[in-house]
Amino acid sequence: MSSQLIKDLLLNTALLLSISIVYNLFFIRIDRRKKWPEAVLGLFLGGVGILLMINTVSFANGIIFDTRSILISVSGLFLGYLPTVIAALMVSLYRLYLGGGGALTGVLVTVTSAAIGLLWHRYRLPKIVKKSAHVWPELYLFGLLVHLVMLADMLTLPNAQVSAVLQAITLPVLIIYPLGTLLLCLVMLQGLKNQAADDNLRQSRENYKNLYYEFQKKNHCCAHCWTRSRIWFFIRISKAFI
Repeated sequence: MSSQLIKDLLLNTALLLSISIVYNLFFIRIDRRKKWPEAVLGLFLGGVGILLMINTVSFANGIIFDTRSILISVSGLFLGYLPTVIAALMVSLYRLYLGGGGALTGVLVTVTSAAIGLLWHRYRLPKIVKKSAHVWPELYLFGLLVHLVMLADMLTLPNAQVSAVLQAITLPVLIIYPLGTLLLCLVMLQGLKNQAADDNLRQSRENYKNLYYEFQKKNHCCAHCWTRSRIWFFIRISKAFI
């Protein structure tokens, strides 16, 4: 296991986590009920994926490794279909543009990572968000599954390279990538919970404001009715003495 390979993978993972913090600061509050913000988010994620591939870990004969599998799988899990499909398409096209013996395998890694993330989004995300604690084992297993499938995708490389590639990357990938996936998932999950808390607070303020206006309206109506009753009473008394 090369120490330089581990160092490069750690730097690539750190870059991804840094970008995820930027996402939580600026993109988490976009209106997900409309399609165009999701499309913009997909373009942003695709750009992040390309940036990760620019800062990649080169192996041999056009075979490269980076953390786009983490990015795409976590995007599928937390952001859903449109952003993930756009990001995966951009990343795949750029990987084909780079070429090399591992180009098709790189596209396959992107596709399988997106598919696993979207399956988790469909069947597990609501339960994960509702959990108050102890979500990390499932998120770690999610990352482990994604990257076990990624290693299986390496079998599509040319036969002469499969053994050498798996021997070099298996241990670093199984150590670093699931942990990187877990950390990114925790960052995204905290962002979702913060967003939900903000939405609940905003809704509570709106409800309070509506109740206040309704109360004011009722009080105004009651005061108006009381004034009319008093005028009518004095008119009747006046007529009684005429």
